[in-house]
Amino acid sequence: MPNLDDEFIRLIRSALTAIDGLWFLEVENKYGFEKAFDMDLKVWKRYGSIIIKRIKKYLSISDNNLDSFLKILEIMCAIDGTQFKIKKKSPEEVILRIQYCPWWENLKRSNRENLVRCDIVDKLIFPEWAKFFNPNLEFHLSKSIPNGHDTCEWVISIKD
Repeated sequence: MPNLDDEFIRLIRSALTAIDGLWFLEVENKYGFEKAFDMDLKVWKRYGSIIIKRIKKYLSISDNNLDSFLKILEIMCAIDGTQFKIKKKSPEEVILRIQYCPWWENLKRSNRENLVRCDIVDKLIFPEWAKFFNPNLEFHLSKSIPNGHDTCEWVISIKD
């Protein structure tokens, strides 16, 4: 992969964000918010399985443990600009504290943070992504900014 500078990565990220927002708005204009939201969830669920497969192949990951999922999640977050710190990590569980969420910032900037509850989206999409990678992985949103917390926290655990 070529060495890409941060400015180019921001350019590509903003293009992807624009495409996501524009297609949502066009579907919303034609079919209404509920239909657009439903279609958006379906698209993001499918996106997860596709990007997980591609990153897994790119990183030559052959196992499906929690550490491997965390590596994939780091790449996924780098793609969309989400920044997190690991609050707690063990072989069975990791807690991620979200430090910057571009999706929340975009919703606020467009005055849609009360219309599109990103915590609801996260609760519907992320568990599916985790289970796609490993049926024993569980995802839980323990804190969310839309629910009044100062940050979002993701808890990812593996059950025996």
